[in-house]
Parts: sequence; structure tokens; C-alpha cells
Amino acid sequence: MITQAYRARKPKNSPLWRCLFNHFDTFLDVYEERYQSRYGYLRPVIAEVVNKFLDCGNLERGFAHFRCDHCKHEFILAFSCKGRWFCPSCHQKKVQLFEEYLDFHPHLHGLVADGLLVRSDLFYLLPQVSLKPLEELFRARAITFLLEKGLLPPE
Repeated sequence: MITQAYRARKPKNSPLWRCLFNHFDTFLDVYEERYQSRYGYLRPVIAEVVNKFLDCGNLERGFAHFRCDHCKHEFILAFSCKGRWFCPSCHQKKVQLFEEYLDFHPHLHGLVADGLLVRSDLFYLLPQVSLKPLEELFRARAITFLLEKGLLPPE
């Protein structure tokens, strides 16, 4: 693991942080009237995640104090929201920590509709099919690619 000197984040400099700080309360105030009929009920977890993100890296919302017993160097570290997917900083940290303990594992995620909605508001459900042939094709192509690049031993 490569260690680096801690660089304090400046979350308030982020365009995402500034946008949410300046406009999220207004969005919450008008959501029911303007958006609920179109997008549905606003789940409480949304406000919870956004508010945690706004507090992420903010020393005023809490921090840990560290001191090296050997050299007596001291520093503080602001608490993070630990939000995966929404907070860019916390998500990136989790990705790096996750990838550090695992070997390279090529895989594929797909978002596939399981039916078709037509103009008359009828939904046609597609029959279930096995994904095994797709898995085998992906596996074969991934292995061939890695072999061609010399990233996988022939055996």
C-alpha cells in the first residue's frame, strides 16, 4: 500500500456541494407541488444522504485528533459521510480500498428491460432467458483479450 501525506479536502469548493447547499432546501420545499405527480414520493433517504454529503469533511461537524507518540506530530481529520455512490470523495476511497484487497476481476453489469411498454400503456413481459451463453461469451472474450495483451499466462 502506498502511503501519502494527508491532504485536507475542501468540500465547499465542489460545484456539487455548492449546488446542493444553495438549492436543496428549495427543492425539498417545492418537490411535492412541482415534481411528485411526475416522479412519485420523495423517499426520506434522499434528504438524509444529501445532508450527510453536505457535512462530509466539515471540521465543524466533527473530527478525530491524531498524535504520533514517536515524533509528536499531531493532526485532525474531519469525519466523512462514508456515502458510496453519491459522495465522490467517499465513493472513490471505498473503490480504492475494495480494489486494493482483491485481484483483478473483470465483470459486467447490465441494466436490461424485462419487457416493453407500448403507447397504449400495455406492458409486454419478455420471457425469461438464460444468461449462461452471455456469461460464457464474455468470459471467453475477456480471457482472449488478456492473453493477447500478455496480462495472463497461457496456461
